[in-house]
Amino acid sequence: MYHIDIKVGESIGELELGMTRDEVEIITQELPSSIHHNFSYYGNRLREIELVNGRNILAVLAGYDIELFRTTVEELVPKLSEIAPCVKDPDYMDGTLFNFPQLGLKLWREDNMTLNDLKDEKYTALDKDEFEYYREKLYFDTVLIYPRDVTK
Repeated sequence: MYHIDIKVGESIGELELGMTRDEVEIITQELPSSIHHNFSYYGNRLREIELVNGRNILAVLAGYDIELFRTTVEELVPKLSEIAPCVKDPDYMDGTLFNFPQLGLKLWREDNMTLNDLKDEKYTALDKDEFEYYREKLYFDTVLIYPRDVTK
């Protein structure tokens, strides 16, 4: 398990918002090949960092000891909502994107799956591997950080 501290609005591991492309490249070359990021730049400076859940990552929200990829969406969103309000994006299906502007944090998943959904016979009748595939949809697929919106 690869441990990564996430400092909302600041950094994911050693990658910090504001770094240059060259600085980002040096750091990413030293990371295990199983760790995947997506980057957005403003000019030559890192503006957003997205970490993809490879299921081998222990991504911990620094200062809160909350595991972002190993806590179900149904448990995680209320915990984060106690820290800062969540803003819904009308362009995404409900339950797939959660944005916390005061933290500079977005969490995304492809499908809106709940624990109650998995109790349905269409899922309980599946073999173990197929069921596990759907169970993984209870968790987020990506974590993205960006500069905090301190005005909200």
